[in-house]
Amino acid sequence: MDVLLETAYVYLLEKAPAAWEGPVEANLQQLLKLAGDYGYAGGRYYALGFYGVLQSRRVQGAEAEKSLRGSLQQMAEWERESNASPLARSQTLERPEVRLFCDTLVELLLKQGRPQEAMEASQAFQQQAEVAGVDLGSIVTRDVGLANDLRSLQQQRERSGQLRAELQSAQVAGDKAASQQLEGLLASNRAEFARTGVRLREREPEFEKLLSVRPSSFTKLQPLLPPQAVVVEYYCGEDKLYLFAMTTRELRIFSQPLGRQRVRELVRDLRRQMVDRGDLQASSQSLYAALIEPLLPLLQDRSLLVVIPSGTLYYVPFAALQDRQGQYLVQKVACTTLTATELPAVGTFRTG
Repeated sequence: MDVLLETAYVYLLEKAPAAWEGPVEANLQQLLKLAGDYGYAGGRYYALGFYGVLQSRRVQGAEAEKSLRGSLQQMAEWERESNASPLARSQTLERPEVRLFCDTLVELLLKQGRPQEAMEASQAFQQQAEVAGVDLGSIVTRDVGLANDLRSLQQQRERSGQLRAELQSAQVAGDKAASQQLEGLLASNRAEFARTGVRLREREPEFEKLLSVRPSSFTKLQPLLPPQAVVVEYYCGEDKLYLFAMTTRELRIFSQPLGRQRVRELVRDLRRQMVDRGDLQASSQSLYAALIEPLLPLLQDRSLLVVIPSGTLYYVPFAALQDRQGQYLVQKVACTTLTATELPAVGTFRTG
């Protein structure tokens, strides 16, 4: 399966010759079949994702969207049941092909004039990245029942990953009896995971954020927004930075010609100057121009900016960014930061 996958990786990520397209498509179709036959969740995830990218480049919008959504859903299930360490799960989401799948879906939806769905797709990926690195068993709480449930969820997640690996081996070996037994054990473990999750949500609803990815739609958020607030969610694509700006009246989409790598460089320069106690002005103003200037028309009659960063933008001190005249953002509006999983709490903010 890895050989089939490698041709798609080279063709779609490393600009292989156009003549590769036919063989790549045939390989992806074969990989999808093999992944289904052997219950290989990872193979299905990659095959659907690369196939979706291929379809998008052929301007097959509906087919591409279906494949890409299927791929990202498969990734969510794979991550939830993975027995990999929290660090390994987080690192998986930073792989170039993973970003390619999400970038392609977000840009496809924007091209189709569906900004709300693009924002939700961006949110879903960011939420997944936020919860992937959480070790449920290491969370400290005084509630003994809650602590036991968190530990159980972590153990069930690890057990599910082990069972998946054993099931795949049994299917490859053609051992039908072992495969049937392992499928039953896997189903029982999933059911127990679901029951524990329900019990946990009843004890502490906030912990649902650690169990599931549920992006907030603009139509649901809009009535919750404080009237004096602008909420901006950032999404760094391969060659563009997208700003999803929400107010009580509208959802606006802005794009800047800054790719993910350039954003990282700007943030790195700012942080290096902060550590070295150097001159921050140039890097601060560059980030202000990219991240804040497009929002100024919306901020003219509002007093609060709520920022939902992504990736390296979490390291940016937004309130301390300077405009071209050297004025700090916090001198113009109040500024606060939320994670994507905290976004539904935006309705609790009040401005004076």
